[in-house]
Amino acid sequence: MSIHKKLIDFHAAFSGAKKGGRNPHFKSDYFTLDDVVKATTPILNKLGLYVTHYMDENLMYTAIVDENGEMQISRFPLTPSNNPQVMGSQITYAKRYNLTSLLNIAEADDDGNAAAAAAPAMADAKQLATLEMLADGDTARTEFIKQRGGSLTTEQAADIIKRWTEHEEAA
Repeated sequence: MSIHKKLIDFHAAFSGAKKGGRNPHFKSDYFTLDDVVKATTPILNKLGLYVTHYMDENLMYTAIVDENGEMQISRFPLTPSNNPQVMGSQITYAKRYNLTSLLNIAEADDDGNAAAAAAPAMADAKQLATLEMLADGDTARTEFIKQRGGSLTTEQAADIIKRWTEHEEAA
């Protein structure tokens, strides 16, 4: 049986998940990752399906896999952070969104503000211009700015500016 048929059978058996999360800011309930996992795993497993999550670069991937290796995959972008609590919140949020997306479980975005608030400030135009000035013909630095410039946080850009400036002063 194909994974598509198994997912059709999943929807025939799935009666919904209980919303166990409470957002005090919006005074609303939402599905936690645990709510979705508890409600879906027994049905998925009975159909020969399982869920796995993995990270690559700044993306959280979720895959629904059947015993034959056929799979459906969803991905969700993560914003780099040195704060483990911020990253943990983003990872949980990404897993939940990927899983509900793959299984077509609809809900209002009642707690999106938590993940959005966790996103760090991105490098501004002044920082990017400073990096370009410090690159000044250095092929490796110029290539770095082309590849990563738009995804640097304010903190990362400031750190690189400091290191490149110190390197220039030492030379």
